[in-house]
Amino acid sequence: MKKKKQQRRTEKKVPVRLLVLSIVSVFIVGVIFGVFFFSGKEEPLSKTGTAPQSPVARQFVPPAPEPVTPKTEIPFRDEQVPPTALMAIVIDDIGYDLSIVDELLSLNIAINFAVLPHCPFSVESACRAYEAGHEIILHLPMEPHDYPEKNPGEGALFVNMTQQEILGLLQKNLRAVPHISGVNNHMGSRFMEDGEKLTVLFAELKKRGLYFLDSLTTDHSKGKLTSRTVGIAFISRDTFMDNNHDETDTFQILQDLLNIKNSWDRIVVIGHPYPGTVRAIRRILPFLDDYGIKPVYLSSITGR
Repeated sequence: MKKKKQQRRTEKKVPVRLLVLSIVSVFIVGVIFGVFFFSGKEEPLSKTGTAPQSPVARQFVPPAPEPVTPKTEIPFRDEQVPPTALMAIVIDDIGYDLSIVDELLSLNIAINFAVLPHCPFSVESACRAYEAGHEIILHLPMEPHDYPEKNPGEGALFVNMTQQEILGLLQKNLRAVPHISGVNNHMGSRFMEDGEKLTVLFAELKKRGLYFLDSLTTDHSKGKLTSRTVGIAFISRDTFMDNNHDETDTFQILQDLLNIKNSWDRIVVIGHPYPGTVRAIRRILPFLDDYGIKPVYLSSITGR
């Protein structure tokens, strides 16, 4: 009997032990799993001392937008993308008509005014253009091949003049036009072929700090060669824009220059004070920016 009772007690205690063991086992397993799970997923601290987000969390957080620089802080295009070509526009024979000077000034671009000496409005034309910020050059009369059929006008230099005569007349012409930065020839197809006479002229201009623009009225000009010998700042004309005095032709010549812009980086274009020339220049102006062309003064490109 005692054995049976003892056996019953033992049978009753077994379930309790199992229950306790089960609970303890579940607890231990849970603790181990939790430690393993959290320790396995933890990432190292960043340099700032904070733990970075998990990859799952990061994909739901939109990236912060990059700072945008206000447009007002971006340099003007002239500084970022400079024009690829420079165009010096020279208007010869200024001094007879003030109204054409005003029309040229109204274009609001760099214009080089070549002013003849001893004309009715030589001084006033030069002063108006200079005060408006433009460059003035003396349009110096010189002997052409077909003189006297073509008369260069008062103050012209001739090849039969002595050195003293050339210098005396040159000084008179220089005083007749104020604010000049340089000189170019009016006519002068014969005089520009005489290297000896040009040496006298260029040496005096160099002393005064003036440059010379060769209008190239002759294919046999000694201007470039003599300028190198004397050491004067020098530049040559590339094209005339208005030999036909016609607005349509002048505009076409300017348009052709734009179309071949890739073949030049600087160009000197000479025109005259004709109403059609002013209108043609005004028509071409809107295209200059599109083609990357900047009108400039001669002093900025002499010697290039």
